[in-house]
Amino acid sequence: MKGMNLFGKLEYVNPVGSIKDRVAYWILTRAAERGEITEETTVIESSSGNFASALAAFTRLVGLKFIPVIDPNISSTYESFLRRLCPRGVKVEQRDDTGGFLKTRLQMVKHLCATIPNAYWTNQYANPDAMEAHYELTAGEICADFDSLDYVFIGVSTAGTIAGVSRRLKEHYPGIQVIAVDTEGSAIFGGAPRKRHIPGVGSSIVPPLLEHARIDDVVLI
Repeated sequence: MKGMNLFGKLEYVNPVGSIKDRVAYWILTRAAERGEITEETTVIESSSGNFASALAAFTRLVGLKFIPVIDPNISSTYESFLRRLCPRGVKVEQRDDTGGFLKTRLQMVKHLCATIPNAYWTNQYANPDAMEAHYELTAGEICADFDSLDYVFIGVSTAGTIAGVSRRLKEHYPGIQVIAVDTEGSAIFGGAPRKRHIPGVGSSIVPPLLEHARIDDVVLI
């Protein structure tokens, strides 16, 4: 039997601890360059933990206000971290029609954006800057390290990672197979949304960034 070389990209060693560091940095930087974020801006986002933590750290560094919108499924570690860094946070308690909290969180984000002056929603589910972050940064590092790759397995939630990485890797390695890794109970690839048991993977909605991804196969875990 032929052997194989298997590699893992250890995104947990990023400064705030996850792959979402890249998205938070890129979205905030691009928005500031376009003038969409100023010193008076309040950044708002819905998150299960990783992205909110990255935004909390980076906005704190540059003196911006940030309001995370979270739900009861968030880990106590993330919630404690956010409450230490953010003067204000919103925790929704009402389940949505799927039995989860994502839609409720998004409704709260829209309410906050409509009522808080100079609010900016980073919108990790549909912001093209999220996809660009992974195209330029995450996938750029992979392309710099490997002469050839046959397969790549990418977890899917907001679809920013798989959209950006898959497009860059397909350009660099024409024969590569992109395998999306989703979780049972997720609605991303057409199933009915149900309770999910793995945080940070899957979604109760189909994220708009998914249409930009170049996927060959899907595996449910």
